[in-house]
Amino acid sequence: MNEHFSFERLLAYKSARKLVNDIYMLQKKIPTVEKYALGEQVRRSSVSIAANLAEGSGRISAKEKLLSGLRSSLLKSINDSKNSKLSTLNSKP
Repeated sequence: MNEHFSFERLLAYKSARKLVNDIYMLQKKIPTVEKYALGEQVRRSSVSIAANLAEGSGRISAKEKLLSGLRSSLLKSINDSKNSKLSTLNSKP
């Protein structure tokens, strides 16, 4: 599998994709009567697992949000400090 996105490297995602493939193969063996009720539900559920892992991997955790905010504040402070020094240098007679 070509891994273009970070979630594709997750063992849980790879296992979920294998489960989807296995479910599709097993569905061929389900009696016709159950194929459209039970089979559909099981297939949708298995696809949902992989989809949720992919979606969740793109979300930023609370810790990452905090660190990002702190980094932004630090960079702003550095910039403000440089501007303050520049302002002080320019105001000297």
